[in-house]
Amino acid sequence: MDQDKARVEYEEDNMENGFQKTFGWFLVVNRISGNDFTKHEYIYQKNVVEILNQLTFLIMYDLEQQRLQKKAMGKVS
Repeated sequence: MDQDKARVEYEEDNMENGFQKTFGWFLVVNRISGNDFTKHEYIYQKNVVEILNQLTFLIMYDLEQQRLQKKAMGKVS
């Protein structure tokens, strides 16, 4: 049974990596635009450093929200 679970996890990992390879930069722009395609052109005009700073903020914000949710549920001290 563990072999099956490992295989499923491996296949999920491959699909995720393939998706990221195919849509890498688009994923970043889409995330920063809040999934609003009409804002993509504006983001493409921005400096790469600004884009990466914003993306870093969004990732850290998500992680903090997850931590707070776990804490509220009594899973993290």
